[in-house]
Formats: sequence, structure tokens, C-alpha cells
Amino acid sequence: MDEMPRPHAWRLRENKWRAMRYGLQAELITNNQGETRAIIDDIKLWLERIQPYVETCGYRGYIKILEEIISRGNSAERQRIVWSNTQNLEAAARFNCDEFAAQAPLWSALSLGTAMTK
Repeated sequence: MDEMPRPHAWRLRENKWRAMRYGLQAELITNNQGETRAIIDDIKLWLERIQPYVETCGYRGYIKILEEIISRGNSAERQRIVWSNTQNLEAAARFNCDEFAAQAPLWSALSLGTAMTK
């Protein structure tokens, strides 16, 4: 496998900040000239690159979760949905704890409304 050169520290810090601030809507800096790419496009690119190793390494389950996050949203987006529907910070925090306990995203709880009524 080809080895990627290590990015400059400023780019790592900036991309970390962008990912924290904008989540799946972030635009990541891809080179030292400042060109950017949508984080979702970057994730998809990396998923293509590692595809030959997914089955061999037993990563199919992890890839499935990543693909669902790309299409359905991350934890922050799910918490915002709970907040939007309840205007209750405790409900949003409880939903986050429920996901942590389940060790999996609880998209079905959002679509069924169960997270909104606790």
C-alpha cells in the first residue's frame, strides 16, 4: 500500500477544528495550498481505498455503520433532532446516554419518536 506523507501540523489542527465545528458538513483542507474537500467525500474516498481489505480484516460491520452515519447523520445531528422535537436538554442528554449504553446509533428511536417522549 502506498504511504501518505504526513500533513503539516497546522493542517491537522485546522481540520480537527473544522470537523468539530461543522461535523459532516465540514470542508477539510486537503493540501498545503489550501484546497478543500467535503468531509463526506473524503470519507467515501477512503472507503473506496480500503475496500480490498474490508472482508479480509473483518471490517464489514464497521463500514456499514460509517455508511449509515454518512447517509443518516452523526450523534450530534441526532441530539439536535431530539432537542428540536422536545426543547429539553435533559432529553437530548438522556438520548446520548441511551446510545452510549446501546453501543450503537439509535436511529430507529428517532423515527419511532420514543426518544422524544421519555
